[in-house]
Amino acid sequence: MAQAADYNGVCGSGYDVVDSMSLAGGTAFLTYNGSTGQNCAVTVRDSPGSRVYVLASIRVAVGGSPWNKDGDYYGTYAGPVYVQAPGQCIDWVAQID
Repeated sequence: MAQAADYNGVCGSGYDVVDSMSLAGGTAFLTYNGSTGQNCAVTVRDSPGSRVYVLASIRVAVGGSPWNKDGDYYGTYAGPVYVQAPGQCIDWVAQID
């Protein structure tokens, strides 16, 4: 059994993990930077290897804003993707196939 993925810090300095979700094959992380008001999402595979489809996606929840997403065939992780949303709810989606 592979060890669960850790947050890899790719969102940049000042981002703290505020939520995570386990996926088959990895973990998705939602981070927030209190200085900039930006949220960031990244999906990290448990075991880097051959490329599979990996998705990280985020948006402001209200108003039907478009998704900021990174989805492609990756060996390690998808993202980072960002949204400016201080004091607002956000939606985030992750996938590993």
